[in-house]
Parts: sequence; structure tokens; C-alpha cells
Amino acid sequence: MDENPEKQPKSGIMHKSLLWTLLCKNYKSEICLVIFVYSLWTAWIQYRPQRTVPDSKRQALAADASKSILKTLLEHRGSKKTLAIFPFAGDTGNLFSDAVHNTILSSGTFELQDKSLFDKARNLLNMEQYRSNDRQEALEFGKASDLVLYGTVERFETVDEKATLRVHYTLVDVAVKTDLADKTYVSDSPESTDLFNTIKGGAKNLFKANGSAQANLNRLFGWILAVLLLPVFTIKFLMVMTAKNSNRINAVILVFYTVLDILLAWILISPTSYGYALGILFLFLTFGAFVYNAKIMSIALRQTE
Repeated sequence: MDENPEKQPKSGIMHKSLLWTLLCKNYKSEICLVIFVYSLWTAWIQYRPQRTVPDSKRQALAADASKSILKTLLEHRGSKKTLAIFPFAGDTGNLFSDAVHNTILSSGTFELQDKSLFDKARNLLNMEQYRSNDRQEALEFGKASDLVLYGTVERFETVDEKATLRVHYTLVDVAVKTDLADKTYVSDSPESTDLFNTIKGGAKNLFKANGSAQANLNRLFGWILAVLLLPVFTIKFLMVMTAKNSNRINAVILVFYTVLDILLAWILISPTSYGYALGILFLFLTFGAFVYNAKIMSIALRQTE
């Protein structure tokens, strides 16, 4: 009855496109939802408030000041073990407060009051925390602890290669509302005269990306996801074009898809990234996108044969 039985398998293959082979038909809406949510998260990572990253000199000053404050706490704590650290007023980005928190936490000398879920969420989203040097607010904040530490960062900056830190802090016994320590810490970093360190710092900045490692990683993952899904979601178009059996058309389509990948890589990576290492990575990813697109096109071509 059927003089050419080979037509039936071909029709079945054409009907069952590569899109449904790579992505389960029953979960198409779920996949779209995941992609939508991921796109929103990537957009937030890209455009959210940027966390301030202190230079090495300010990091060193904060570390030394944290050790000095810890020494003061140990001298006045008595038998008390639990401590709450109220974010210091004037501490943009919680740089100094976090340094003190991490130093005390790593020492194991106090049981630190845990941050609220709301504060953790704001910290994750790089949103500013509430800060104050008000005594009553500090006592209310640390009411579940034995001691509360609060204060004001009066100066924390680097000018002409010289970092300066001036912070006033107070330690209060929460139970009796008595000040156990009230001090001011002042320190300056020495001006750098080491030529080797100057050259080393310049080389480090040359190859360092402008942005956090997590943000760069998210942008890279987003680009890879887009490159993988673009030809998959347009597989029917590729099958129609490759069915024409024209090398010129195939070349144009391959170049078109690869150029789209290059533009997307430039948008996601280049504006916030600098350095030779990232340039080499950019070329490598472009080559990978070209090979992947060629592979998908060859698969599409085989489906039409």
C-alpha cells in the first residue's frame, strides 16, 4: 500500500523536533518560569546597590582596630559571654562593623547575637543596614545579650595613599545599663614607599575585574544559558533554513547566531570587566559559541535528511 515507507519516519522526525528532544514537553511552562526567575535575579545582581570594597590599607586598619576592641572587651567582660554588636553609625556598607563582628566571631571568646532574618536578607541584597549611635536603641537591640557594643565611625578613608581610621565605641552592660568601656581608637597607615608593592598592586589591578566575583560568575552563567537555549528554542527555524541545502545560507545563519552571542557577551561581560585574562576568556567563549551553534545546525540538518 505504501510504495515509499521511508517517508513515514521522516515525517515523524520532522514533527518531533529537537526542541522537544532537549526539553521535556510536559515541563515547558516550568522551564519558562525558571528562566524568567533567573533573568530577574540576574538583573538584580547586575543593577543592585554595589557593596563597597575597602582597599588593602583600610582593611589592615580595620583588622588592627578590631583586635584592639576585642582586647578591650575581654578586659571588661567579667563572666559575661553573650554580646550584641549594634551597627556603627557612619559605617557605610557596614565595613567596620563586619570587620569587628568577624574578628570576635573567629576568636570564639563571645557568643554573638545572631542577625535577624530581615538583616540577613538586606545584607544578601547589598542593601544598607540601619545604623545608629543612640544608646537606647543599642540597648533595645541587645536586650537578649549580656553586653552590647555600639559606636560611631568618625573617619575611615584613604587619601594620598594614606589610610585613616577614627572610631568611638562604647561597651554597655545590658542588665544594669552601665558603661563598661568608652574609648576612641585612632590609627593611620604608613605611606607606602615599597616600589615592589606598588608594582605588585598595579599589576593586580590590571588583571582584576571591575565587580565582585559573584556578579561576574552570574553574568557568565547567564550568558552560557542564553547561548545554549537560543538555537534550541529556534530549532524549527534552523531546520527550515538548513533544509534548503545551501552552504551560503548555512554560513549566514551560523554567523548570525554567533554574532548575537558575541554581542550578548559584550553586554554582559565587557562593560564591567577589564584585563587581558578576561579578554582571552571572551575569545574562548566566542569560539565555544561558534562550535556549539555549528553542532546544533548539523543536528538540525540531519533531522531534515
